[in-house]
Amino acid sequence: MLKIMRVPVNWLKELVTTEKTPQELADLFVNHGLGVEGLFRIGERLADTLVAEIIELNPNQITIATDKSNLGLNYPSYGLRIGDKVVFDPKIKQLITKNELGLEGNEPIVLPKQAIRGERTLLYLDDYVLDFEIAPNRSDLMGVIGIARELACYEEKELKLTKIELKEGKKPIKGNFQLEVIAKDECPDYIARLIEDVKVMPSPFWLQWRIYACGLRPVNNVVDIANYILFKYGQPLHTFDYDKLLGKKIIVRRALKNEKIRTIDGIERSLNESVLMIADAHRGVAIAGIMGGIETEISIATKNVLLECARFNPVVIRRGSQFLKLATEASKRFEMSVDPKNLAIASAEAAAIISDLAQGSVCQGKIEFRTKTQEKYTKLYPKRVNELLGLKLNKPRIRKILVALGFKIKEKETYWQVCIPSHRPDVQRDADLVEEIGRVAGYKAIPSRFELKGKEPGQRNPISQNLNRIRTVLTSYGFNEIYTISFTDETCAQLFYSGTLIKIPNPLNERYSTLRPSLLPTILEVVNLNLRKGNKDLRLFEIGKVFTLDQGVKEKFSLAGIITGDRSPINWAKPSELVSYFDLKAVLEALFRELQLTFVQFINDQKPFLKPHDATTIKINDTKIGFLGSLTTAIKDRYELGSEIYAFEIDLEPVWQLIPEAKYFKPLPRFPGVFRDFAFVLSKTMPASVVEKKIWQLGGELLAKVEIFDCFSGGALPPGMKNLGVRLLLRSTDRTLSETEANQIFAKILSGLKQDLNLKLRGEI
Repeated sequence: MLKIMRVPVNWLKELVTTEKTPQELADLFVNHGLGVEGLFRIGERLADTLVAEIIELNPNQITIATDKSNLGLNYPSYGLRIGDKVVFDPKIKQLITKNELGLEGNEPIVLPKQAIRGERTLLYLDDYVLDFEIAPNRSDLMGVIGIARELACYEEKELKLTKIELKEGKKPIKGNFQLEVIAKDECPDYIARLIEDVKVMPSPFWLQWRIYACGLRPVNNVVDIANYILFKYGQPLHTFDYDKLLGKKIIVRRALKNEKIRTIDGIERSLNESVLMIADAHRGVAIAGIMGGIETEISIATKNVLLECARFNPVVIRRGSQFLKLATEASKRFEMSVDPKNLAIASAEAAAIISDLAQGSVCQGKIEFRTKTQEKYTKLYPKRVNELLGLKLNKPRIRKILVALGFKIKEKETYWQVCIPSHRPDVQRDADLVEEIGRVAGYKAIPSRFELKGKEPGQRNPISQNLNRIRTVLTSYGFNEIYTISFTDETCAQLFYSGTLIKIPNPLNERYSTLRPSLLPTILEVVNLNLRKGNKDLRLFEIGKVFTLDQGVKEKFSLAGIITGDRSPINWAKPSELVSYFDLKAVLEALFRELQLTFVQFINDQKPFLKPHDATTIKINDTKIGFLGSLTTAIKDRYELGSEIYAFEIDLEPVWQLIPEAKYFKPLPRFPGVFRDFAFVLSKTMPASVVEKKIWQLGGELLAKVEIFDCFSGGALPPGMKNLGVRLLLRSTDRTLSETEANQIFAKILSGLKQDLNLKLRGEI
């Protein structure tokens, strides 16, 4: 089964100097035999943001400076310091916080000190991520260094590996910790280090951003460092709260039958003898190579950390993972095997970074159990390479490829003795070496003995993808897509368009004399046909081209549709109800949500072909994109339509520009929210969308949802006024909101609405 490895492009470029674009890198890897499943960009939320500098700090206000001006913001200091570089959005005049990028915490993002005030933030945080599909035999590619080694080989560049110096304290680990490996075959290597007096806290932004880009949620500095090393070297680590280890001892053994352990995800798991266990003197504390136990996990109270770096038998880990139905980033790597030579390097580097970022002291030395490994060799006859591949590679080129991949070569009289590096257990014989040489040289370089002609695979078009998204949403709501011709009657075209029409010279008949300026004329012909055939419950839509002659001929995509008839099929337990304006509006709102279009406004407007009471113009950011409403009696008479018809049409050309390039993942809420319903009294002429937009502006980052659930006029309300029922939801991503805190936010929203929009609560009338 293929494994997925996420690699940030910027991390690759730190290890290998390359000028290639992310797409060019993806193509390069594919051309050399590595599977790239996807390429996506992170950091789009930062597209229009700038680097700002903190120049003044007060308890609840900060002053920032960009290259053009200074600005005071009502913002908690969050431990910021004067001179810090932060991310500022000039459109909304707010600092960007970590949780807006999917990270933990509400504090602002602090950029590296070298960030220049006033520059675009993307110069520092823009990144792309490559999703690799890794074959089970290529365990060396489950770390960024392994991918970078491949890239360095392809580009004939140096692999830049910096050695981090580990500074150990005077206190020895010996005498303070014991290691006993009972299951020696299942755990051939184990290294333990002890770091004392650590301070567990959130990781610096650079580390959180790197972990996030690799696909994991940042936790704290100690855990994040272990995950950083996992992604860098492909070597999983585990960190224990040393003070919670009973007997200050680690025992590596098989689990007992029906032995139980509660893992860090909070689940109590029952084990059997097929599972490898990490235990202390009295109990199991981790499932080896899969997941740690909750009783010894790192917490904010942790002071001393035991760092585990081990190598486990891949078969044992695979069986344990299958038995528990539990796969983790660690188990995926242990199942494929890890490089035994990486253990000491990964352990030392992790300890050094923990010492730096958590301000801990590394005890002198390490406790380890090691199994000596033998170097493997195979013979390679250089002339055999060209015979098998059909290439003409000279010896220096063959040698250069193998050395770049980590192989060592001793030239003999008629053959080469090749030492296989420990990170390439998949290479066993000369044919494997030939395959590596051919892969790096490029399969495209192998000459073809006969000509094959074929088509290049096409690229996915963003517009086609968005059209498919539209079709998916509408069909899920019971709509059927129709296709009609682009010609219509001039009289029908004039019913829906007042501009200049494009007429067809010498039309076959008058019904096809004009290019349609709207999709509705031809859709209504289909409605007429269906009603005459007895199909009275219709939900139809069409995506097609429309044509106008304003300032030259314009041809553009449009989306239009209608609903009519009963809301649901006949049901003996429920009386039938006719569809309404709000049924169609709800479908369009769902469509806009799928396309990630925000602040869509439905504004009462006048259209000659729509009834005045529900004629609606649809706008996004003051751009008109379409209309919605019920057709007038005149239009229905023209098409011989007896029932009520609700129709819409959307100009897709401006919509393409407003759809975000990528979707953002938002985790499910971890804490309960606070709901509050309000009944506002306002002028009939004020659109509900204006109120909704204002609430979002006033609510701040804790406002999670605004829902309008009621609207009516008349009764006890003053003339010219209407009642608007609004439900608000407040929720924090890192805590449960107190009643006092929620009341303060609701009070701020009410005050702003009264002051800016002259709204009143119904109880105040």
